[in-house]
Amino acid sequence: MQEPDHEAHDGTAGNKSAAGLTRHPENTEVRPLELLFDLVYVFALNQLSHHLLEHRDWVGAAQTAILFLAVFSVWSFTTWIASLTDTERNPVRWLLLAVMTLALFMNGALGDAFGEGGWLFVGVYLTIQVGRNLWALRLGLERIMHDHHGRTLIWTLGTAVLWIGGAIAEGELRLALWGVATLIDLLGFVAAHPLPGRKTDTRDFPFVGEHLIERCRLFLLIALGDTILVSGSSLVGAKLDVPAVLATGVAIIGTIALWWSYFRRSEGVTMETLKKSSDPARLSRMAIYALMGMVAGLILAAVGDEIAIAHPLEQTDVFTNLMIFGGPATFVLAQGWYLWRVDGDLPASRPVAFLTLAILTVATLPLPKLGAAALSVLVLVAMAIADSIKAHREGDRDEVANH
Repeated sequence: MQEPDHEAHDGTAGNKSAAGLTRHPENTEVRPLELLFDLVYVFALNQLSHHLLEHRDWVGAAQTAILFLAVFSVWSFTTWIASLTDTERNPVRWLLLAVMTLALFMNGALGDAFGEGGWLFVGVYLTIQVGRNLWALRLGLERIMHDHHGRTLIWTLGTAVLWIGGAIAEGELRLALWGVATLIDLLGFVAAHPLPGRKTDTRDFPFVGEHLIERCRLFLLIALGDTILVSGSSLVGAKLDVPAVLATGVAIIGTIALWWSYFRRSEGVTMETLKKSSDPARLSRMAIYALMGMVAGLILAAVGDEIAIAHPLEQTDVFTNLMIFGGPATFVLAQGWYLWRVDGDLPASRPVAFLTLAILTVATLPLPKLGAAALSVLVLVAMAIADSIKAHREGDRDEVANH
C-alpha cells in the first residue's frame, strides 16, 4: 500500500512544482478524469469473470487470482497517488491518462495472459508499476513520499525478474513464477513496502481519506455494474424461457442485496469513523483491502450467475456452487472484517450469512442451479433486511455520509 513513513521533515525536500501538486485537505471531490480512469476496469472485471468461466478448475482459479491481483494493484496504487495529488494539475492528468491507456492494453491481454499474450500483459504491467514510481521520484515530492516511492520501486524491480521469467516460461512454470511474484507483491502491498531500518506509521499524516473512500465506493459500483452486465448478457445468450428469466431475476436481486448491504450501512459507518480518526491513511488502507475482497467476491458471483442463467434446471455441481455461494460469502467476509476493524462492531448478520452460505454450498448439491441461486439470494436479502433494521435502530448512521 502506498503510504509514507512517519518521520520528521521540514518540507524543503519538495520543490515548488511538487508542492503545487499536493491535494488540499478540503479537496475531496472525485474529478471526471478519475471516473474515466475507473471505467477501464469494467472491461477488466468482465475479462476476469469470463476467464474463470472458461477455465473451471483449480488452475483456472489460480490464473484468475493472479490476474485479478495484478489488475487491482495497478488500480489501487494509482488511486492512492491520485488521493495525494491534485488531479486538476496537468502532470497528474497526464499520469492518469497514460496509466489508463496502458491499462486498457493490459486488460485486453488478460484472456490470453497464460498463452501468447503473456509478454503483452507483463510488459504493460511492469511499465505501469515502474513508470508510476519513477514519475513520483522525478516529481520532487517531499522526502517522506520520495522515500516511500523509492522503496516501492525496489520491491517492484525485485519481482520483475519473476514476472519476466514467467513470460518466457510456459504452462505450469509460468503459473508458479507469476504466483510467487504475486504473493511477494501482495506482501509488499500489505506491509507498505518496508526496507531494513524503515518503519511505516501514518499517524498524523495529512491524507485526504474522504477522496480515497469515494474512489473505493465508485469502484465497487463498477464491479456491481459488471455483475448486472453479465446477467443481462447471459440472458441474451440463453434460451428465453421461464427458468432463464427467473434465474436472471434472482441474479439481479442478489446484486441489489449486496449493493444494499454496503450503501445502507457500511458507507455510513465508514464515513463517520473517518471523520473522527487521527489516522485516515490507515483507514483508507483497510478500505482498499476490503474492496479487494468484495470485488473478488463479485467476480465469483458473476460467474455463478452466468452459469445459472445458461442452465437453470440442470443439477448444480461443486464448481457452480463455489461461485454461487462462495462469491457472496467472500463479499460478506471482506465487508464484515472491515466493519469490525473500523467500527469495532461486527453485525451478527455477517457471520450468520457467511456460515449459512458455507453450509448451503454443500447442502444444495442435489438441487438445480436455479434453486441453489435462489437460496443464496435469500440469505443476502435476509442480511440486507437485518442491516436496515439495525441502521434504523441506531438512528440511520448512514445519513452521516450524505451530510
